[in-house]
Amino acid sequence: MDEAGGIHVSLLLQIAEKFPKAVFASTVHGYERAGRGFSLRFLKTIEKLEDVKPYIVELKEPIRYAPEDPVEGWLYEALLLSAEPAELGGEQVSLEEGVYAEPDLNAWFEGDEEHLRQFVGIYVLAHYRNRPDDLLILGDAPHHSARAVFSRSNKVLVALQINEEGVMSEELVEQVLKGKPPSGHLVPSCIVK
Repeated sequence: MDEAGGIHVSLLLQIAEKFPKAVFASTVHGYERAGRGFSLRFLKTIEKLEDVKPYIVELKEPIRYAPEDPVEGWLYEALLLSAEPAELGGEQVSLEEGVYAEPDLNAWFEGDEEHLRQFVGIYVLAHYRNRPDDLLILGDAPHHSARAVFSRSNKVLVALQINEEGVMSEELVEQVLKGKPPSGHLVPSCIVK
């Protein structure tokens, strides 16, 4: 089963329990359906099952590029695909002390790469449907904004990307009803239909 990280963990477990031999493959870091549910929940659960003996094989050498290829390195850096959440070390974090704020994305993109990397790193590791253009949308789409929760030491703990939709004129509603939904109004278009 290729790209198993994109399949719900409960279904993966049903397959693993039903079939005596199964192969599950998934990217575990980056944008290619890197489901944390796969690596954190599925693999940990499989390892605890008595009747299942998992063999975990990790591919270290890239398929598309030679090892240490400068193009791949540039690509991962430019699109922040190698971004990681902030290292908290021994820092004690409590919700009450966190600061909820709207970050200045222009400042982040122009020079505060560390906070941008922390923000994007949360998505890279937590969300299995990341795409390379997510960074472009965050930086350029006029109806997208961000919110974050920061620690006392100003590290990004929580990342929220907000897509503001729904202010639709009668003309846009008519377009949706005629089967020509406008760009940027996915949720309200579904409701109108």
